[in-house]
Amino acid sequence: MAQIVFIRHGESIWNSEERFTGWDDIPLSEEARPVLSDVGLTLLEELYKFDVAITSYLDRSIVSCWEVLDSMNLLWIPEIRDWRLNPRHYGVLQGMTKEDAAAQYGQEMIENIRHSFDIQPPLLNENDERNPRNDIRYQKIERSLPIGESMEDAEVRVLQFFDEVLAPLLKEDKHVLISGHEDSLKLLIKRMEGLSTEEMLELKLPPAQPIALELEGDKVVRKFIE
Repeated sequence: MAQIVFIRHGESIWNSEERFTGWDDIPLSEEARPVLSDVGLTLLEELYKFDVAITSYLDRSIVSCWEVLDSMNLLWIPEIRDWRLNPRHYGVLQGMTKEDAAAQYGQEMIENIRHSFDIQPPLLNENDERNPRNDIRYQKIERSLPIGESMEDAEVRVLQFFDEVLAPLLKEDKHVLISGHEDSLKLLIKRMEGLSTEEMLELKLPPAQPIALELEGDKVVRKFIE
């Protein structure tokens, strides 16, 4: 039986500062690592084992994965990195505190951007140094990269990842650990459970909270692992 455990990465420095993070590569906070190690121990106690681990291209996703696997003595398993698991790109808002963004663009606009499905943030200028095209890790990617996304925009690439990477693993009954980001994980859960857009938007995925999805035929069972 195929099984997936999703873990939103541990708290980053900008999470604790209430900043829009998006694709900016911000490290974990000092408090995050021991929490993630404890998650690994909990998964070990609950008898979870994994055949493969998957992360985004961002350090907070990768290091969170390592902390969990290290506690489980599973650092040796294969790892897949896929940029399509990156979080929603927040355009020019990245690096701004939510308070400063509201002061500049208006509270209503910021709330609509954060909580809607189809509203984009203000986009980066193509020549902005923060354009992902200027980051060496993305330079071999041939398709266009976002300079700001709605959740609807991000869903396109997340579903491509599901079809091309995750679905084949599930067909082989693999046990998969995905260390990712709230936006991309919510979109994967939406796809796998057949949730409506409204149900997906209401999902809350706290940092370092493992969530298991067990596939029983056509049925998907979600379990929060405490």
